[in-house]
Amino acid sequence: MTTCLLLFAVSWLFAACSIEQTTPVTTAEPRITTETNSKQAILPEQKPDMASGELRLWWSKRQTLNPLLDNSQSGQSVNCLIFDGLFFIDEHQMIQPALADEVLWTGSQENSAVDIRLAAGFEFHNNQPVTAADVKACIDFIKANSAQSPYALQLSGVVAAEVVDDLTIRLFLGQPDPWLAYALTFPVVPAVSLKAGSGELFPGTGIFQMAAFDVNTGLLLTRHRPTEEINALKQIRVIPYADPADALRALEEDQIDLIDLSPDLYRKMSLRGSLRFDHYPAGDLIFLFYNTKPGRVLADENRLTYVKRILTASAVHQTGIFPTTEQAEIPLSRSSFILADGYPLSEIGSVDMIESAWPEGSGQPVIVFPAHDQLRSQVAEVAEDLLGQAGIKATVRPLAEASFRAALLSGQFDIAVLEARLPHEPDMTWLYAANRPKTYSLLDQITGPTMMDYDLWLNRMEASLELAALVPDHDKAALLYNLYETDVRSFWSCLMIRQSAVLYGDRVIGQCKPIRQNPYNGVEELWVWPGRSS
Repeated sequence: MTTCLLLFAVSWLFAACSIEQTTPVTTAEPRITTETNSKQAILPEQKPDMASGELRLWWSKRQTLNPLLDNSQSGQSVNCLIFDGLFFIDEHQMIQPALADEVLWTGSQENSAVDIRLAAGFEFHNNQPVTAADVKACIDFIKANSAQSPYALQLSGVVAAEVVDDLTIRLFLGQPDPWLAYALTFPVVPAVSLKAGSGELFPGTGIFQMAAFDVNTGLLLTRHRPTEEINALKQIRVIPYADPADALRALEEDQIDLIDLSPDLYRKMSLRGSLRFDHYPAGDLIFLFYNTKPGRVLADENRLTYVKRILTASAVHQTGIFPTTEQAEIPLSRSSFILADGYPLSEIGSVDMIESAWPEGSGQPVIVFPAHDQLRSQVAEVAEDLLGQAGIKATVRPLAEASFRAALLSGQFDIAVLEARLPHEPDMTWLYAANRPKTYSLLDQITGPTMMDYDLWLNRMEASLELAALVPDHDKAALLYNLYETDVRSFWSCLMIRQSAVLYGDRVIGQCKPIRQNPYNGVEELWVWPGRSS
């Protein structure tokens, strides 16, 4: 059965990568651009019919330009302009082809192997063809430098790689993986460049190429792919700064033109008026964990069910104090193709149930959260208020980081406000299933008993999710139903996903189309006023 599933998965990877596929209809909210300031208003709304100036971006200070070792968000954002992977993830969390052309399953149940055929005709910026040997060299380099490379974890399921011919690489897997293509989004560079010294330029295959680099003044990018547009953006300068706060000051002083803000910085800057943002889901999920271990107040299923009906994502967002987050009842952004056919929404139960759901003398639930996190502090306060409105008095305890972790492991709490980084693939089993990936191992240590029939619905959800991975255009009604039934029986309540944003300077005309994997997506369509802003 597993072999057949992998065979279907591989055939889907090729089918799903068709450029002519239909874009799914989603329930995602449109990007919001806030009001611009008076300086910006002097610029025309459309790009003038004249040459664009140089776009100035930022990244953290560095000695090497190797994208396979770049752990900084600022560096990875810039690298998306220079390099391509075998695949890329689009705004609907769907996999799309980049350098890859075809995927073929070649192994057996005992020996899972996948052949990836590269598209012919791709060249690096140094005019050398992209070959399977380059891809293998990148994979080998990432695995050999697993402690330093941000791509090592996603390639952990790849046991080995071998070159079949110039355009075909064979990957040997520890087990079949329907989400394999999501792991193959690392930047591909020439094999010879991986032996380059400090400060040497790396050729890629993206729209912009590295032209010059200086440790102090930064990196110069020039447009590699020719264009006849007079007003096209042709040059980008990436300037090094110590940290995002320094870069933000540089933007305010008209030293850079565009900055990708972290969720925390976006939250702070959104309080200021007259700034122009384009926001996107950052992938940081805020959720509640309920302690159902014996002896705690939520070990009783009736009480747990009632509390979950009170502390819903909808109820939390109706307070209006979380404007820089996306409401999320499940561990998935609303723009994901998984939700193209609908969205599972829970309903708040009637307060009349309080007599039977929370009888007098049941005890006070204890809500814990890390004291340093302002957003989670507000979530805890809202949870306390919502429970109070339903007649349940709760105790809120802010804890230092070490004390918070100790409370989780010892079970000295009833409700914990947690945060986790969502995986790039739309695989929700990390939250609901046991034996989670290493990244989420803490959850395995703190979980308690689940509600009746939880495992039954979990198995159904996993099966329908795997089908969605194999055939993305398949009707997902069964998946959404099974997901809802699994979620309502779980000891989690998903609430929101933090948002990041790109912030524009005064000289920029146009908009990016930022997504989590590529915040500067569409940057080539911008136009920059060549003179200094007033």
